[in-house]
Amino acid sequence: GESYANYVFGIIALKDFGWALASMMFVYAYICFHTGSVYLGSMGIAQILLAFPFAWFFYRFLAQVRYFASLHILSIFLILGIGADDIFVFTDAWQQAGVVLGEDCPLTVRMSWAYRRAAKAMLVTSFTTSMAFFVTALSPIMPISTFGVWAAFLIIFQYVLCITLYPANLIVWHRHWRFKSLWVKCGACTAPDVLGPDEPVEEPEPSEEEAIAVTPAKVVPQQTMESSYETESPISTTKEPSPLGAEETPEAKSDEEEEIDRDSDSSDDEGEDSGVDYRRMERFFRGFWTNTVFRMRYPLTLAAIILFCLACWQASNLAPLSEDEVWIPETIDIRKGAVWLGDEFPVTEGSNQLQVDVTYGVEGLDRSDADRYNPEDIGSPVFDSSFSLQRAVDQDYLVTVCEKILADGKLNITDSAAPASCFINDFKQYKNGSFVDYSSERELVADLTSFANFELADGSVPYRRYIDLGQLGIQGDDLHFVVLSFKTTTRTTLPYSKMNPVVLEWTDAIDKLNAKAPGGVNAAYPTAGYPWSWGVTQNTLVRSSIGGVAIALGVALAALVVSTLNIVIASLATLCIGGIVCCTLAAVHLFGWELGITESIAAVIIVGFSVDYVVHLGNAYVESKHKRRLRRTRDALTDMGISVLAGSITTIGSGIFLYGAVVIFFKKFATILVVTIGWSLFWSLGIFTALLLVIGPENQRGSLSPMVNWFKKRLFCCGTRALE
Repeated sequence: GESYANYVFGIIALKDFGWALASMMFVYAYICFHTGSVYLGSMGIAQILLAFPFAWFFYRFLAQVRYFASLHILSIFLILGIGADDIFVFTDAWQQAGVVLGEDCPLTVRMSWAYRRAAKAMLVTSFTTSMAFFVTALSPIMPISTFGVWAAFLIIFQYVLCITLYPANLIVWHRHWRFKSLWVKCGACTAPDVLGPDEPVEEPEPSEEEAIAVTPAKVVPQQTMESSYETESPISTTKEPSPLGAEETPEAKSDEEEEIDRDSDSSDDEGEDSGVDYRRMERFFRGFWTNTVFRMRYPLTLAAIILFCLACWQASNLAPLSEDEVWIPETIDIRKGAVWLGDEFPVTEGSNQLQVDVTYGVEGLDRSDADRYNPEDIGSPVFDSSFSLQRAVDQDYLVTVCEKILADGKLNITDSAAPASCFINDFKQYKNGSFVDYSSERELVADLTSFANFELADGSVPYRRYIDLGQLGIQGDDLHFVVLSFKTTTRTTLPYSKMNPVVLEWTDAIDKLNAKAPGGVNAAYPTAGYPWSWGVTQNTLVRSSIGGVAIALGVALAALVVSTLNIVIASLATLCIGGIVCCTLAAVHLFGWELGITESIAAVIIVGFSVDYVVHLGNAYVESKHKRRLRRTRDALTDMGISVLAGSITTIGSGIFLYGAVVIFFKKFATILVVTIGWSLFWSLGIFTALLLVIGPENQRGSLSPMVNWFKKRLFCCGTRALE
């Protein structure tokens, strides 16, 4: 039966969540690899897990949310990706501080530089992602709403822990174990090109007063330490190589190379990089990748326009489910049994047929005192004060309603021996074929009670069923409601796309009957229990997911405007985030999927994952000290390219383990997660970078800083005058 099926499904789902442990181990291993430290990897994964108790405290006691279901456990895959991304951003900022300031600068100066860069980058992405989930909290579907609140708290506390615990762990590692790094042992591609303590050194260790920068190819004198710490880009006397990363000759230069040279030789340079070299992946993004995207910037921009239009077209074709949603594959025994029973033993008449109830006397539900987080607490009924069956004309009209509904071919009433359960017909027969007017409701209720308790000669009480089935709502001396029930040929398991026309037909038919009804029985409405409410839930899921995506994009735009103070960057970044969302939804449509529970829930999470990478690059572009778009884009890729790539690897890696699950929901969720990250990489490192190289703001174009400074001056002046 259904209870056993739910029990088996719960057991299978619980086993599937075991794959979260494998995902955690993968993320832990990659953090160790990227940071080059088992200590940082251990502290990092512990920091990610520590966000759960903090989030639970605020979720349960501050937000007063008591609902927690299996859906919320999916947040482990969400926070593993976001938490690892934050760790990578901070670690990479720390390593790049050594490049900009020199490896021998004081730790306080280096941490201050890295902290300012990383904390701001993480703040913007954490804010936009958490706000995207807080928007989900507006969903009328309670499990989705609570998941949004839970995920938002997780992201907030992950950010707080990353800017408090991780810097301390980074300093501990740097002071005690940096020369025991995995980089020194395995030469990972994320390793900085620095010498270990046991390697021979030709140069004496520099003092703080006479710092030098060491590269694999040259030794370049730096400024004094005091002056070099005042700028993020110490000046070098050597000419910086072009993004091509190779020596250029005067002859055989293409137009693209000449444009690169013009940018490289530009007088806007506020200082070259120090002699300490970047890590290999940073050099890859700084040189080869920047140059490749630069050469392909116009084709990529054109491809972005075409892709965006096609993705919007395909995404707009997504529709609610047209068939029942399948949760377990047919390879599982219980699913095999259900399919076999359905094929070999067709359902008997009525066992899978929709029963529609036409209700009189109930206006709705009062949920003001109901517990929103308890699915069983649906509130209390609100009775219709205008409902009355005291008059014979009202009683007689109910007979007319039963007759017209049974005769309406559009309502698909079954042709069985008992297609309806209309107490009013039996009551008329009990009254010898005629109704009477009652002087009071107490008199009416007394007569209805006698009718329900009427005993036949054989001792049976045939009309008692109307009270037992809840079709006569008698309480004390009051008749609160009555229900007329009809059996249809419509299946109870129809999805929303097929059930909704049935709902509309019934609603239209009852509205027409209400329009002609006398005053006591003119406010009826049809209901069909779970099949109809589930259809409404499916439709609400679709509408709320689409609306949530739109609101989240608006929130992302506002956050980007505030963080970058550049309307051009904020607009380009939001456009690319929208492109990621549309491409992911288009892929869902091309997979042949429809908007079911999995897709609707994933649409909420898509925005959260789509924001991070583009926002990282956009903020890094604005923070660049250069003025020309090529140099600013190159700086953005140098600073954030490695973090974006590492974050995508951990998120994809953690999601891939869900393919080992049995429940189809988890496999579809894994596919959507991987597709989202794939499109995020393409749009951030490819399309967004190309757009920056084509129309990225130069100098102060698009900047809101002058306006902000003007307002600050006005406020300062007004405040000064007020004090005077």
